[in-house]
Amino acid sequence: MKIAFIHHTLVIGSGIDTVIWELAHRLKGEHDVKIFTFLNEYPSGLVKVVNIPFNENKVINSVFSPFLPNSYKLRGLIKEFDVVNVHHYPANFFPFFPKKLETFNIVTEWSGPPLSLLKNLSLKEKFYIKFIMAMNKYAALRADDLIAPCDFVKKWIKDNYGLDSRKIYLDGINFDYFNFKKYKKEKIDFGGPIILYVGRIAPNKNIDILIESFETVKRELEDSKLVIVGRKTFPEYYKKLKNFLKKRKLEESVIFTGEVSWDDLPLYYASCDVFATCSAWEGFLRAEAFAMKKPMVAFDAGANKETIKDGINGFLVKEKSPEAFANALIKILEDNNLRKKMGKNGYKWAKENLDFDVIAKNFSKYITEVTN
Repeated sequence: MKIAFIHHTLVIGSGIDTVIWELAHRLKGEHDVKIFTFLNEYPSGLVKVVNIPFNENKVINSVFSPFLPNSYKLRGLIKEFDVVNVHHYPANFFPFFPKKLETFNIVTEWSGPPLSLLKNLSLKEKFYIKFIMAMNKYAALRADDLIAPCDFVKKWIKDNYGLDSRKIYLDGINFDYFNFKKYKKEKIDFGGPIILYVGRIAPNKNIDILIESFETVKRELEDSKLVIVGRKTFPEYYKKLKNFLKKRKLEESVIFTGEVSWDDLPLYYASCDVFATCSAWEGFLRAEAFAMKKPMVAFDAGANKETIKDGINGFLVKEKSPEAFANALIKILEDNNLRKKMGKNGYKWAKENLDFDVIAKNFSKYITEVTN
């Protein structure tokens, strides 16, 4: 079967980009697979990738690419495929505009943030997010089939679009890459118990609440450290966080690493004692920490409960307060046996459900079923 994946970027380590590349890499033995993208960071030869040149301006690409001349070239290339899989805008617009292609078009929907989370954004940012959500709905309503990467998103699709969808875990883990055995002796010595956060430095990720929680943890565990790995996507928010650290005299204990290379990321997971996120919303909570046998702590929000089984592989904090979150972290950090048990449970669940080898088999089976 000829399968085309379309995504505007193919950036190493980025969530959806990783899903597409890992799936294509595993499906190529059974199917004729190609990825169409504007920007590719992956090495050549492992997967067939077609680079479609568009405008060099990222804003123009992310908003207007479906309406530019090269979009017709892309549509001409993908119409020869049996199945086309797209995720969010702008990639999900190509199979449906100006008219729907006769290929079997599958849209993977990742849901959108609650509108309440947009209140602190600028008018431009609010407009952009609402525009993207409207375009995603446009594609979903015209798709031949819809994939939801978890039950939370499946319900979100039904509530917001009135459509049924097929649940398939997609945001998986390459266990050869995130291999805890490789890092048993290799660690980064930050000194003391390590709480790790990996993700964008953005207001909806509630890094400020995480830091407030850590302040409470530090009163109990004086030598503990909070390591924050990720891009500073909101400079003003990052500046606010740094000012808070200075005011509370936490600059030596909270470490912002900036963006870390994909090759180095497993070492950070291996070096921590617990992974923590105070994010207000996630379409699916990534679980690389489980691959390294580390427990996770998060608020009971969005799809988090599908990754974290409360009290089994981590803690889901129901009370949205820094104090409650800190208590969950302290409980794990002070109990070595609990920490190890939760880490093992997380590894077992992730290996059974989120191994990309398992996900690729499920995806291939799904495509065969829906196209027949």
